[in-house]
Amino acid sequence: AIQASFFVTSRTLEDTTPLWHDSVSSLMEHLSSAIRRGFGAASSTVGERAAALLAELAEKPYAGLGARSVGIESALENTKRWQPAQRNDWIQRASALLPRITREPWDGFMTVGQLKELLQDGHEIGSHSHTHPLLPQCTDEELVGEIEGSKRRLESALGVAITTFCYPNGSTDHRSV
Repeated sequence: AIQASFFVTSRTLEDTTPLWHDSVSSLMEHLSSAIRRGFGAASSTVGERAAALLAELAEKPYAGLGARSVGIESALENTKRWQPAQRNDWIQRASALLPRITREPWDGFMTVGQLKELLQDGHEIGSHSHTHPLLPQCTDEELVGEIEGSKRRLESALGVAITTFCYPNGSTDHRSV
């Protein structure tokens, strides 16, 4: 049998908070839907705010950008260039317009039990950070939490040594290597 390596973000074992890129994608879909659906008497104001949030995701935001004018892939590439605080601010502002967003049922993240089954079948589990940040944008303290913290959490949950790491988005710098 062929053995495979599975790289896991440790936060997914702890709660159902979506990873930042999943939040952006999901919020984009919900904002677009809210614009199409309308919000009753307040629909004009909410719709304008939703459209403005979506416009921020364009490479060069401009007034009047249609809700469907920014594709998810393009928006994610643009937000990768943002500092983490700017991404988190956008997610918080978009979330304030909508019901609480949790991980979608299709997210595919495995449970501890499923990961242990993979280990029993001879597969490897490696770390993929704690929250899947763009590591070059992290402070030194955040890097320790993301890389070493993830390793410790996975080892504790799975009862095995975690010896491999896969860089989120393939992004590295001299501090994270």
